[in-house]
Amino acid sequence: MGGTPAAQPPNVKFEVDDLEAQWNHTEPFDLIFCRYLDGAISDWPALVSNMFASTKPGGWVELQGYDAQFRSDDGTLKSDSYLNRYFTTIEKGITKMGKVLSTGPLFEGLLKDKGFTNIHVHTYKLPIGTWPKDKKMKEAGTINTLQYLDGMEAFSYRLLTSVLDWTLEEVQVFNAKVAEEIKSNKIHAYYTLYIVYGQKPKDD
Repeated sequence: MGGTPAAQPPNVKFEVDDLEAQWNHTEPFDLIFCRYLDGAISDWPALVSNMFASTKPGGWVELQGYDAQFRSDDGTLKSDSYLNRYFTTIEKGITKMGKVLSTGPLFEGLLKDKGFTNIHVHTYKLPIGTWPKDKKMKEAGTINTLQYLDGMEAFSYRLLTSVLDWTLEEVQVFNAKVAEEIKSNKIHAYYTLYIVYGQKPKDD
């Protein structure tokens, strides 16, 4: 099967399926873990319904995703910055495709609406740039900057050219401006990771 390891433990099985279709698993799960599907899902309520139906009573679902809106706590992020423009442009394209970019803030409500209880919400600031003074946050910002700059082309090229009708040259110039702003460290920006998990009620 393409995309799965050739060697695997005897108690592990990989399945490739359409996540947004009706789930037809023969046995329910103790844990369903879902991470980083921001901008990928058209119907989150239906997906979480599938999760609820496929979780054992007493089992858990954990969702991880972002509030992708950039923020700063010291006013260094201006509304007309390229970083802000990058977010609004990507969000516009994702929305035009009928999907949601910032999924994290939705998770708690989705789990409640579908019947999960004992819900826990954890949020973490993810700095972009090496500007933080705190050693741990600076390290996180350094790693995050590398992966962000590395992924900009993959994340933006097709979306902006095919969905928003930009030219390739326009995207390249735009991305270069965003990258320049990130590397300058003049903008102390971050976005937010949400880790949310809830339990399917146990049978009485």
